[in-house]
Amino acid sequence: MDSNLGNLNCIKTQFSLAVSNNRKPEYPMWKFFILLVILGSSCSNENEQVQGDFDIKESPTSSANSDSTKWVELLNQFNSPETQGRQNILYELNELNYPRIKTLLETSLEDENKYVKIIAIQSIKENRQVESIDKLIKLFKETKDHTLVSNLTRTFATFQIRKPISALIEKLNSESDMIIYDCIWTIGEIGNDSEIKVLQQFTSNPNVPKVYDDNGILSQTTQFSIGEMAQKSIELIKSK
Repeated sequence: MDSNLGNLNCIKTQFSLAVSNNRKPEYPMWKFFILLVILGSSCSNENEQVQGDFDIKESPTSSANSDSTKWVELLNQFNSPETQGRQNILYELNELNYPRIKTLLETSLEDENKYVKIIAIQSIKENRQVESIDKLIKLFKETKDHTLVSNLTRTFATFQIRKPISALIEKLNSESDMIIYDCIWTIGEIGNDSEIKVLQQFTSNPNVPKVYDDNGILSQTTQFSIGEMAQKSIELIKSK
């Protein structure tokens, strides 16, 4: 498997997230096709010694030994600070069912690389790793990045548990309309009647969230205003 699939998976998930949350994708379609071409190159680096808790030993059987060798190779690359595209390697380790992937994904939530964090969040969601909810909530509380918040809120909605509710309500004080929008959507997905009063405070908000790229060009917006999404979330809660 080409490790560059990790980048493609990350981008494709943003398209899926945008559709699910009633907003336009962060990557326009033309940018997506350009990235498909760019990501055709390999990002593999020379191996270094694997360090820390993720060291593994080779299996005595030939099949297991082959898997073990592949895991060691990938972990060497992932643990090296000089490796480019470490998010791709994390994606591949998850796809290859690395036996300590749960711990590796949780540790990766604290990685300095934003895209490593995104792949970790997406993998935790896909693996239905609900036991990692506390670490996800911790990252959610700490970050101000709307892309990380989008991935985290989608994961909360997928898990369908109420534990993140208080953090979501607190995040409604964010200065980012996009973060507020995502939190309101997620409260509608996992909230109950107790949250209706909070959502009603936003029903008259006419702002339509927008995100601009480094050149000042609009790169992302939503289908509805914050007020419209708040009303939709209230209706969803009442319908449960």
